[in-house]
Parts: sequence; structure tokens; C-alpha cells
Amino acid sequence: MSINLLPPKESAEISLEKSRKKIFLAFCFLLIILALLAVILAGLNAFLAQKGEVVRANGLKDQQLIGGGEFESSKDIISGINRNLAWIDEVRRNKVPADLFLQKLSASVPPQIVLSSISFRKDLVEADGKNAFFATVSLTGTATTREALYNFGQSLAAEKSFWDIRFSPSSWVKPVRASFYLEMKFQPQ
Repeated sequence: MSINLLPPKESAEISLEKSRKKIFLAFCFLLIILALLAVILAGLNAFLAQKGEVVRANGLKDQQLIGGGEFESSKDIISGINRNLAWIDEVRRNKVPADLFLQKLSASVPPQIVLSSISFRKDLVEADGKNAFFATVSLTGTATTREALYNFGQSLAAEKSFWDIRFSPSSWVKPVRASFYLEMKFQPQ
């Protein structure tokens, strides 16, 4: 415990002066903090303004690129590739199996017919907004008789997968050992 020899009035003034000093120091400290905060905010504002200019310049450059021919040509190339991929996917899903054609053909060929060549070409017909895949087939060969060739044509016509069967007129000239050529369409049923 300290002994105070000063009169109470002076003692109160000293303690009041100490309190004022503390308040003044706290106020000065607060002003220093506010000044530092203002400097930091000003620096941050300048930094963000500079970054904003860089972003704005890059945006204008990108906008010029997008508006330019490079973007349009890339867009055209990509849409062309997408169309090709869609076409390939549709062909893959709707393919005409050659092995099924050979099975159905071999069941329709009588022993009096000898085939010398088969041409199988896949085709596409667009009807009612839908694509129909089928095969155009060309056959050449020899028939022992004209009647055997006629029976061969009838057996092909009886098969639902074969349609639009057309013999060349020269196929019917010879009555014996007639060489023939025919074209038909094949679509699996």
C-alpha cells in the first residue's frame, strides 16, 4: 500500500491527468490504425482498378476473337463433324447384314442355277423423313433352262426380304444354258 502525502484535491487532479493521458494515447493509437487502414484500402483500390483494366482488355480481345472468322469457322467444322458422327451412328444402327442376305439367297437358289458373281451394295432411301437402309444386289450366273431361271425368279419373289427383282432382257434369249443378269433390293424383314 502506498502512502499519499498530497492533498486530496491534487491527488484527484493527478489521477485525472493520468486518465486523460491514457485516453489521448488510445485516441492517437486509433487515429494511426485508421490512417493505416485508409492507406491499405487505397492500395487495394488501385490494385483492383489495374486488374479490372487487364480483365476488360482481355474481354475485348476475346470478344473480337469470338466475333472473328476463327470462331465461326471452328463452329462450322464442329457442326460438320457432329453431322458426320450422327450419320455414322445411324448407319451402324441400321446396317444391312451381308451374312443374312447370303443365307436367304442360298435357300432360294435351285440346283439348276450356278452363280458366277454377286455384287452387294448398301444404299439409303429417305422416305417420310426417315432413312431406310437396304442393299442393291446384282447377280450373274447360268441357268440350265429358261424354266429353271423362271423358277429361280419366283423363289426370290416369294422371299419377303427380296424386292424389285429385275432380270435383264438378254437373260431370256437362250432356252438352254442361259446366262443371266439380275438386280434386286434386299432389306431384312
